[in-house]
Amino acid sequence: MAARAGISFDGKKVAVLGSGGTSLTARAVAAGAGAAEIVTVSRKGDVTYDDLSKAADSDIVVNTTPVGMYPHNGESPISLERFPRCTGVVDVIYNPLRTALVSEAAERGVACTGGLYMLTAQAARAYALFCGAPLPEDRLEAVYRSLLASVENIVLVGMPGSGKTTVGRILAERLG
Repeated sequence: MAARAGISFDGKKVAVLGSGGTSLTARAVAAGAGAAEIVTVSRKGDVTYDDLSKAADSDIVVNTTPVGMYPHNGESPISLERFPRCTGVVDVIYNPLRTALVSEAAERGVACTGGLYMLTAQAARAYALFCGAPLPEDRLEAVYRSLLASVENIVLVGMPGSGKTTVGRILAERLG
């Protein structure tokens, strides 16, 4: 998921937001991918949301909390202003497609990704366990793209006669 977005953990300091089961997985993945240091930020523990200064020099932020998940769209567990060195953001949330945290990262030009691909990859892994054979990579990609297309929207707004219908037809043709 992170590599698809151009995010490498190798030699980086990683702040993992949350301390639940998904956090354990994220920390294991970051360690396996060569992270130099991993800091867990949680409501309780060594580093809390009230004391983000201990994690402020992190290169990558991984959100494993439900903060920002539907129906609480627009909420974010942190502001990236507190992480001036941040070069990558991974948010495991997939509904909404782009959380406030991912949107903030994109606005700042920080490599980022949401959780839809992770969800798709988990389903592919479950398929492999149930069926005794892995889902081919091209099929995983096709399922992901299909899911992505079903949740992405383009909204055209304008006065009557401004060309919305014309532009809509052109977009439909080009985007399939």
